Amino acid sequence: FVGFNTGSLPELTLDPKFLAKNRWELSSLLKNYQTPYPREEWIKHAETYSPQNFAYNYYKIYNFIRDYPYQ
Repeated sequence: FVGFNTGSLPELTLDPKFLAKNRWELSSLLKNYQTPYPREEWIKHAETYSPQNFAYNYYKIYNFIRDYPYQ
């Protein structure tokens, strides 16, 4: 999994050395791509950013704020 170091990819990648600053770096990464991580590890990491996880985290924040004892 390689890509540009913009958007959400820096959060999704397990290793920043797979992120490119421009198309020449990306081309080089693709030519020499070898990951030390098993495919399952990448998938598990990416799944932490699922819509369900985002919704659940917002739900937890909402409940924390709602139940916070303001003084």
